[in-house]
Amino acid sequence: MYFRSIDAILEEDLVDLAKAGDRIYLYGIYCCIPNKRAGYTSAPSISGHPFVKKAILCLLLGGVEKTLQNGTRLRGDINILLIGDPSTAKSQILRFVFHTLPRAITTTGRGSSGVGLTAAITTDLETNERILEAGAMVLADKGVVCIDEFDKMNDIDRTAIHEVMEQGRVTISKAGIHARLNARCSVLAAANPVYGQYDEFKTPMDNIGLQDSLLSRIVIHLFSRGACICQNSSC
Repeated sequence: MYFRSIDAILEEDLVDLAKAGDRIYLYGIYCCIPNKRAGYTSAPSISGHPFVKKAILCLLLGGVEKTLQNGTRLRGDINILLIGDPSTAKSQILRFVFHTLPRAITTTGRGSSGVGLTAAITTDLETNERILEAGAMVLADKGVVCIDEFDKMNDIDRTAIHEVMEQGRVTISKAGIHARLNARCSVLAAANPVYGQYDEFKTPMDNIGLQDSLLSRIVIHLFSRGACICQNSSC
């Protein structure tokens, strides 16, 4: 990236070594200092939640996907889980992401199934042949899937998305159809604590109440409480 000009601040023993008009050469490693206000550009209509907004900004920007020499794929998609008390703007944050990205799909845990999120095999009414229909995560390839009320989803249906969240693909082998579909999407899920509200006397894992195999595929866990206090659990 080409910069026309960069401001350099000389400190400590470099002070007063140069004056205005002198031509000097600076050697070193250029590191961008992150703007602390950058996170507030996410969902500006929502007050507070600074940690959540910074995490959403990371999700929108995405990571770097790498493929190792042995063919192993390291995903660049960022999966985020929002755990919070009712009325803490979780659904509004999901709605902001849905309206911001050109390829984003929103759904709810109560109205979603494993095949609906990944892929399903149906029968064509005209030819009576088996066909493969893409689910929400396949349709959102290179995008984001927003799942509200994630805690209301059945455990079996949540298990169906493990491959997508880890490998970024859906593998189908049934009814004589063998296919592998790309589903390189980020997952933004929102859920309520197990006890309805966050219990300070319980551990974060007890408040989440989800499978460890699922939580290991989520990069960032965020907790929001009724007082709009957000805490970044892991990253």
